[in-house]
Amino acid sequence: MDKGRKPQSNFSGRRRPLACLSRAGSSRAAGRVEAWRRLSRRLRGAVADFRREERLWRAREREVRGLFDRLPVGLYRTTVDGRILDVNPALMQILAVSDRRRLLECNVLDFYGQAGDRAVWQRRIEHDGVARRVELQLRRGDGVEIWVRDSGRAVRGRDGKTLFYEGCIEDVTGDREVRERLRQVFDRFRELQEIIDRSPVVVFRWRPQQAHRMDFVSGSVRRLGYVPEDFTVHHRDWLSLVHPEDREPLEEELADFANGADSTMAATFRFRHGDGGYRWVEDAIFATRHASGKAEHLEGILVDVTDRRELQKQLLETASREQRRIGRDLHDVLGQNLTAAAFLTAALAHEAEQDFPRLVEPVARIGELVNQAIAQTRMLARGLCPVELENHGLRQGLEELASSTRELVQVECTLDCDDDFAQNDSLLATHFYYIAREAVTNAIKHASPNSIRILLWREGRRIGMAVEDDGLGFDLGQRRKQRRALGLSLMKHRAEAVGGRLRVDSRPGRGTRVEVRAGERRQ
Repeated sequence: MDKGRKPQSNFSGRRRPLACLSRAGSSRAAGRVEAWRRLSRRLRGAVADFRREERLWRAREREVRGLFDRLPVGLYRTTVDGRILDVNPALMQILAVSDRRRLLECNVLDFYGQAGDRAVWQRRIEHDGVARRVELQLRRGDGVEIWVRDSGRAVRGRDGKTLFYEGCIEDVTGDREVRERLRQVFDRFRELQEIIDRSPVVVFRWRPQQAHRMDFVSGSVRRLGYVPEDFTVHHRDWLSLVHPEDREPLEEELADFANGADSTMAATFRFRHGDGGYRWVEDAIFATRHASGKAEHLEGILVDVTDRRELQKQLLETASREQRRIGRDLHDVLGQNLTAAAFLTAALAHEAEQDFPRLVEPVARIGELVNQAIAQTRMLARGLCPVELENHGLRQGLEELASSTRELVQVECTLDCDDDFAQNDSLLATHFYYIAREAVTNAIKHASPNSIRILLWREGRRIGMAVEDDGLGFDLGQRRKQRRALGLSLMKHRAEAVGGRLRVDSRPGRGTRVEVRAGERRQ
């Protein structure tokens, strides 16, 4: 190497001066400082974020804890072996323990009425992970036994093992007592419904504003060939099953009853059986009314009385035949004997005038008594047998009724009837006669009429009769209260005995009309 040449540097290019090295080191130090500053700012930001999150977490924890403490249901957390980890005040109140620290020192088994219930509940929650609405019997801290509804779940770790149980408890002691009372009521209701369903009485309930749709019909309606669902589900109009001849008057009576003030109503009509035939039924209806007086619900019972009516009809026919027999015997036997006695008495009186003048007066007195007995016998016979069995018996009986009324009471009474009127049903004639006589008697006794008119007509196989008067009349709204006094119940019974229906139309000051229609029986 030449002595005059400068030594070569290890760096390519020119050698840097010391000042340059100093500046480079200073830049690196400044970069490190800046990096530390940025890191410090990040750390401070992270700490601030952590503290903010901590405050939010603690606020949420206080909020959740407050909610935990305020909930009206008992909340708990327990270990698998039954140690109590946490409870809220509601559970303390349910268990009647006021000291929370004392409660946390207890084991859940201390509160179970039956120790085995805990094992059953635990097996269920371990198998399903949850146990919902399980009812258990617990014993409170004061010794009182209560029923609770427990819903809990198992909280498991990553290894699948149960860490603890948590859930809620509701005191259902009062609910169970209510349910028990309701169960007893429902059991009693089912028993009553079974009794009703087995009885011959059909119980029903409907609202008149809903076109006679039934809310309830008892199972005993099967006796009439129907099932309750025919009326309660399919809404069959029961009024359409009433016999056409009975439907209109029954509907009018129901409308009057629904808008009236009476609490009960009774009716008898023909109802179509499920087999297509008609059965006689009796209906008793009771009203539940609004404050306005209109019926809100109509409830009642319906009874099939066909067999009873048939028996009554047979009894009436038998009584009528016996009555007519007695009347004929009085007229034909006793009347003839008394008539013969009257002739003999008259002959004896004629002879006494010649031979025994002193006996004339006593014999004449005997003759008067015999004649009175004849007249009384005829009256009894006519009362027992007012309508003979010949074709025109009813008409003749009503003519005699009108005539006797004019003569005895001095009230104008007439019969309006076609000349060719005829009837073949002696039972119907008898009952129609007595209905007319009762209506005439009631008019004379209660209405003070100037005139009474009896109308008699035929409509095919049906016979109609009406008794009209121009007397005082009465309020139909009070009809049921006056029924006994006016004899309407007796007339109604007679009309129904021959398959008819009695209708009464009256207004105060406008007189009264009593009308009955019935079909003749086939002879």
